Amino acid sequence: MPNSGKIILTLLWIGIAVSSIAVGMINDVVRNLGAKKENIRTYLRPLFPLMLAILLLGERFEIFHRVAFVIDTGGIWLFRLEKSVSEDYLNYL
Repeated sequence: MPNSGKIILTLLWIGIAVSSIAVGMINDVVRNLGAKKENIRTYLRPLFPLMLAILLLGERFEIFHRVAFVIDTGGIWLFRLEKSVSEDYLNYL
């Protein structure tokens, strides 16, 4: 990679400014939604780069992608199931 002032400024922008903006946006979401509702983002995090790699880079959708997709969507389903079960239990009491 060639060293130039433009490249160094670009890397600094990506490393400092964009990261700071992303952390600030995540903190705002946690503040507005609450930590429990925002936690579903953890399950979605691996799916977005996968979809972008397939759409933008032309990566093939392999069997390991399918397995990861099933595991992630299963985690989201379990997350939603836990919420409904706990609400039913509280209504029972």
